[in-house]
Amino acid sequence: MPLSSSSTPATFRGILTRNLVLPLALGVASAVVFVSLLVYLADVVGRVQRSDELLTQASTVQKLDLDMESGLRGFLLNGDERFLAPYDAAAMRLEPAMQQLKQQVGSDGPQLARLRRIEQLQAKWRDYANDRMAQKRRDPLAPVSASAGRELKDQARAEFDEFFAVERRARADRIETANRNVLVTALAFVLFMLGVGGLIAWRGRKDLMGLSASYEASLEEQNRQAAILQSQAWLREGQSIMSERIGREQDLGAVGHAALEFLSQYIDVKVGALYLPEPPGFVRVATWGWPASDGSSGSQLPQDRTLLAECAAQRRRITLDPVPP
Repeated sequence: MPLSSSSTPATFRGILTRNLVLPLALGVASAVVFVSLLVYLADVVGRVQRSDELLTQASTVQKLDLDMESGLRGFLLNGDERFLAPYDAAAMRLEPAMQQLKQQVGSDGPQLARLRRIEQLQAKWRDYANDRMAQKRRDPLAPVSASAGRELKDQARAEFDEFFAVERRARADRIETANRNVLVTALAFVLFMLGVGGLIAWRGRKDLMGLSASYEASLEEQNRQAAILQSQAWLREGQSIMSERIGREQDLGAVGHAALEFLSQYIDVKVGALYLPEPPGFVRVATWGWPASDGSSGSQLPQDRTLLAECAAQRRRITLDPVPP
């Protein structure tokens, strides 16, 4: 029996490939997605860390600006040059700190413009501070107006507050976006994995069940063919042995008796008779296990509507089960 298309070697290799390569491909895809998520999270963490560093640097710049303001206020109130020490130290550090902050801001246009406005306000305030310090040194008892300097510092503080608010908002947005993207990606990938895994399992089970059914049918057919071949071999062996048995006999009755005797041994016949057509009926030429009271060889059987006549007329076997008494 030829194998069906589902059991050909090419189809079997296709099933094997599908049930091995697809899970392997899913594993590789899982690794790629996992690594991609790690890279994405590392990038987000890096940007959040840069935001933290930027906020820290901005706080440093603002603190230096406040130190200068505090030092000037102390000098103007007391006239003591020692109060200018924090002013001078902060003034030396403020410009490099502001340049570093601008470098960290990078290409963020609005934030960079805000820092430039702060620089301009700080420059105006330093001019104001130098003027007030010179006036204080000329006349320690002269009244000093701080309204102009306070207005400049209020504007600078407002710009700093806006700078911090924008950066903190951007940092929070990055964290929220990262959390949402990771959650959506992980959920979508899990659903995809479950769906594809279920589809592979269903298709694999279907293919394997079809392959199993095909091989089962092939095995049954092979068993049937083997049984046929075994029957044919049994028949040929019996024919060979019978030919050998009857070949040693010369008389017709002896040939028939030898044949019936062999059949009694080979197919477990209990009783048998051999008839030949002889008008006007049939003549019994040999018997096996036949009662003496029913006649022996040579008995005539008329050509009536008997089973023997029907077998001879139709040239087919008529089986009686059970045999009538």
